[in-house]
Amino acid sequence: MDTRGIGRPDVQALCSRLAETFLFAARLDAMARQAAADRAGKAIARFDAQCRSGKPGRKGYPCLQRDIRSIAYQTAGRRLEADGRRITCTDGHGSGTLRRIGTGCIETFRVRHIKRVRLLTRADGYSVQFAVQADRELPHEPTGARLGIDLGELLLHRLGRLRTVPHRRFLRASETKLKHLHRRVSTKQRRSKHRK
Repeated sequence: MDTRGIGRPDVQALCSRLAETFLFAARLDAMARQAAADRAGKAIARFDAQCRSGKPGRKGYPCLQRDIRSIAYQTAGRRLEADGRRITCTDGHGSGTLRRIGTGCIETFRVRHIKRVRLLTRADGYSVQFAVQADRELPHEPTGARLGIDLGELLLHRLGRLRTVPHRRFLRASETKLKHLHRRVSTKQRRSKHRK
């Protein structure tokens, strides 16, 4: 903030110096510190690009966050238990073991395929995001047929000579439903539980 021409390598170097000075930064894993420095470097680069382009209006000055609502662990600082139902944070902040709820089957992936784990704080509690390396292959076989798509008002689209897809008219259906609900609420007594 005080020096011009700061880039991502400078922010990374400053982050390692902050770990030597402040205890809370030293407790974090090195990769978590690098992820935070990477986010700060992206914000600085975006602000610099907005200033150089001469775009009118606000440029998006990088702000300092008082409370961070997410932390990312790349490959270290976290450990997934063998059953896949618990994740343990092994950094020095004492987050401990978190029990995972939900129907996702993260335990079917190998540990080396889990590239990033992000802990998020929400109003209703904590949540965990997993970024997983997965190879998705969709085989495409050419059919040799040509296809033209025609968008219109009466039909949503026409796929060549094959088929036509009619408009679902979501707005009209929502308006009809809302009109029906307005008629229902108008018959209820004011300040009653049914009207609420």
